[in-house]
Amino acid sequence: MLRLAHLSIRRPAAALIAWIAVVFALAVVGLGIVGSLSPSITTVAGTQSSRAQHLAESRFGPSVLVPVLLQGPARSLDRQGPALVRALARRSDTRVLSAWDGGEAGEQLRPTPTAGMVVASVAQTPERMVETTQAEIERTVSAEVSGSVRASVTGTAAIDRALRDEAIEASRRGLAWTVPVLFLVLLVLLRAPVVALALTLLGGGTAFAGFGAMTLLGKAMEVDATAVTLASVTGLALGVGYGLLFYRRWRTEVLADAAHADAARAAATAVETTGRAVLIGGTALIVSLALATLIAPTQILTSLGVGVLLCAGLGVGAAVVVMPAALVLVADRSHALWFAAPAPALRAWERMVGGGGSVVRHAVPVGAAATAVLAVLALPLSALDTGRRRSGSCRLTRMRGSPSSGLRASWARAGPRPTTSSSSRATGRSQTRRCYDN
Repeated sequence: MLRLAHLSIRRPAAALIAWIAVVFALAVVGLGIVGSLSPSITTVAGTQSSRAQHLAESRFGPSVLVPVLLQGPARSLDRQGPALVRALARRSDTRVLSAWDGGEAGEQLRPTPTAGMVVASVAQTPERMVETTQAEIERTVSAEVSGSVRASVTGTAAIDRALRDEAIEASRRGLAWTVPVLFLVLLVLLRAPVVALALTLLGGGTAFAGFGAMTLLGKAMEVDATAVTLASVTGLALGVGYGLLFYRRWRTEVLADAAHADAARAAATAVETTGRAVLIGGTALIVSLALATLIAPTQILTSLGVGVLLCAGLGVGAAVVVMPAALVLVADRSHALWFAAPAPALRAWERMVGGGGSVVRHAVPVGAAATAVLAVLALPLSALDTGRRRSGSCRLTRMRGSPSSGLRASWARAGPRPTTSSSSRATGRSQTRRCYDN
């Protein structure tokens, strides 16, 4: 990457044009990020819940419940409810239980004359439900329910889709607000509008390019919406932070050689010093993220690690390769429109950073003290209970007169494929296996 940095110094215009083209292409690809995301399935491999899910799917096949609550006048419900049941039942992968079924199950799903529940059991995987089937069911409900009747579609797939869409939309809104605020903060700290704008564009471009990178990553592995948010913020922070470090070094070199004021020479020196340090720090971060990803027990944590790793690489690369090219191009214009800080604020800042020399002179004891403080702050982590696996955490619970017996009977009449692991006996008792993680 250092060779690329030196190449960008020799041909800064070409380097910036290439970076802008890559960022623009990834930002366009990132517009379709929602279609590349996977459902937020948090089952941890090796736990009781994971084994119970595997057992249920191996015995009964995949199945997802989609409850639909209908509310409205009783006459309208009695007209539109059965029509919706028939429309859903026409699907080859769906069985329906509703308030208009006879027996005890129908009574349980019709608590009041103005409210009735329709429960569809869809023989699809959660991934397939989120991708296509949930939207098909929602379109069917919208087509059959109208007028004074209001339909509310819920279930894990609906909640997952809503959370996914909201997470991506919130991330985009947050970045749209963060970029101008970041520019104002850099402007106040650096008092150089050109440099503040360059750093803001560097970080913002890296963040929005992260959406495209995560979209492409979603084609190869499962990616959670949370990973997109964290990865884009990581790209923004590293791009600006490392870019600022490089700029400070470059500025020091320019001022030290004021007679020549050679921006390219200063950039080359900064690449060999600060640029190399940034690469070492960034590489250490990327390696630690790669190791964390290898031991991640869930899909969410794995996608978080890989996403942050990918955008960290983008941020480090932008700071080491793109920032030198930008500084060479602007050269002595980097401090155009520079303005001085108010005297009181400048004195306060100097007092605040004046202790930096003592930190350098006593690096070892100060570093040891800081590490000790961090260790003390981390002590509460030892009391964190993430759930230990214990044997015997599945038990059979007997229930007399279980009200779910009517529901089970109705499901049995609805189709040949069972969807529950409960079994009823002639004595009126039922056994339900409850598996949970401790």
